[in-house]
Amino acid sequence: MSVVSPLPIEKHQSYGNLLSHLNNLKAARLPNGDQQFLFRGEARLHPNAEGRATVRSTFHRLQSDATLVGQAFTIYRRAQQIVGASAGYSVSHEDAIAVLRHYELPTPSIDVTGTPEVALSFALGSTSDGVSNERFVFVIDCAKLPNGGGKQDEEPFVVTVEDHFFLTQPINDGGLTSRWMRQDGFALMPSWWRAAVPAFDMLDDRMLGALSLHSFPADTCPGLPMPDLMSKANDQVAARVGAAVRAFVEAQGWQVHPYFAKLVMQI
Repeated sequence: MSVVSPLPIEKHQSYGNLLSHLNNLKAARLPNGDQQFLFRGEARLHPNAEGRATVRSTFHRLQSDATLVGQAFTIYRRAQQIVGASAGYSVSHEDAIAVLRHYELPTPSIDVTGTPEVALSFALGSTSDGVSNERFVFVIDCAKLPNGGGKQDEEPFVVTVEDHFFLTQPINDGGLTSRWMRQDGFALMPSWWRAAVPAFDMLDDRMLGALSLHSFPADTCPGLPMPDLMSKANDQVAARVGAAVRAFVEAQGWQVHPYFAKLVMQI
């Protein structure tokens, strides 16, 4: 299926050319000092049923299976307790959801990064059949994210950015070795995450004003710049979060859905 992008694609002649452009954006700051532009790399554009490019949250990409959806919903609704139990101190619910997302569990959030090399590495990361030479990086302008509006009888369309500047483990106890710290992780989250509807798509028409899309030829990069981004080796946060998730699942007495069981065991 051919994919139609709702955004114009700015084509760059090389990996280095796009990296230079993104690094210039990285330097921009919001009035409060936060980074203005964030990034997400994709090896391909993913179509929805109508052939339109989409970037949906992992929770909203789940198959139509009531057991799987229900278990994933329960997990992310209890993320604050689960991640708090693994850390030994309280974290916000949104921060906890971001942690679970970075360890592959389905949530309504969408991962992005503040570091251009990380986004480019994810864009380069797939070697599966059918991946073309053209790779893609979305740029998110946080100054233009939806912050309300819409009809009076509808939920306001609000998207927030959750950063990962907190640590779920002390620095001297593996905090800086966590995968989501290596990825310089942020998460985009919709205001309606507690209810799980509607589906959160980064390419929702109301999001497009905050986005731009860039591409570059993969063969202009000599190799992956950050090949260990997905590794959980020496990641003490992963070990503790995994143990807390497994304890929570066991306490529910579930017959765990096979898809979900595999994710839980791999943390």
